[in-house]
Amino acid sequence: MAAGIPLSKIVQSQTSISGFGNKSKITVGHMQVNLKVGPIRSLTKFYVVDVNVAYHALFGRPWLNKHKLVVSIYHQCVKGRIGLRPFRIPGNQALFNKNEAHYSEAEFYIECTGAGSKPSKDFGTYLPS
Repeated sequence: MAAGIPLSKIVQSQTSISGFGNKSKITVGHMQVNLKVGPIRSLTKFYVVDVNVAYHALFGRPWLNKHKLVVSIYHQCVKGRIGLRPFRIPGNQALFNKNEAHYSEAEFYIECTGAGSKPSKDFGTYLPS
C-alpha cells in the first residue's frame, strides 16, 4: 500500500466515490488514521481506493471546515489560526516527478509550471507546542 499501512487495518466496506471526470470508483474500504498536518492532529477517516494517482490523500470540505481552515489556491496552501496565531500549511509546489508524468492530472499541471521543474522541499512556519 502506498501509505505503508497494512491491509489488515482497512475496514472492508464498499462505497462509491466520484472522481475527476465524474468517474465512479468503488472503495476497498476505510480506515481511521491519527493524522498530523502542520500543527493539526486529529483522528481522520480515509477511504481507500485502488487507483494510480499522483496524490496519496485528498482532504474534503468536512475536514477543512472541522479545523476552520481556508484553502488559498493562489498561494497553494491552507491557512488557519490557533488562538490568535495564524499558520500556513504549504502545498507541494512540484506535484509530479518523471515516473508520474503519464498521469492525466500531470498534463494540466505541466502546462502551467513548465516541464522539468524539480519537487520543492516542504516548508512552513514553526509553531511551538
